[in-house]
Amino acid sequence: TIPTTIAIRHAIVSNSMIMGNPTQIYQVLLNLCTNAAHAMENSGGTLELDIRDVTLHSGLEVGLSDLAPGNYVQLQIKDSGTGIAPDNIKKVFTPFFTTKPVGQGTGLGLSVCYGIIRQMGGKMEVSSTVDQGTDFSIMLPVIEEKRSLSS
Repeated sequence: TIPTTIAIRHAIVSNSMIMGNPTQIYQVLLNLCTNAAHAMENSGGTLELDIRDVTLHSGLEVGLSDLAPGNYVQLQIKDSGTGIAPDNIKKVFTPFFTTKPVGQGTGLGLSVCYGIIRQMGGKMEVSSTVDQGTDFSIMLPVIEEKRSLSS
């Protein structure tokens, strides 16, 4: 359902395993990709999905100090859309916060995603620049590494 004016790129360089409900992971991905598509619906753009393994050594990595040291899967969803205004960036995970017109959004999508990720022991962050796009980064703890997809 994403318009043809939006290119989709992906890089999956992980075969690590996480503990999570597949339906909830699907809900997070669907919400973030739908929001990205809405941000690019008028001008087109690029939606990028990247999955990679990350090791936190000290827990002191910038912005990740509340995560324990260890192995994580990082999922990044980036778009080249309209971006999020600086006044709104700190509110995006707040329940019922929306910038959409009445009847076009409940303001629950990102707060639900945030709750799902935190419940899984992970972290979700956002960065954005107006007229350049938005980047959601999700860190989820690894439960088993380098398991073959065919196993």
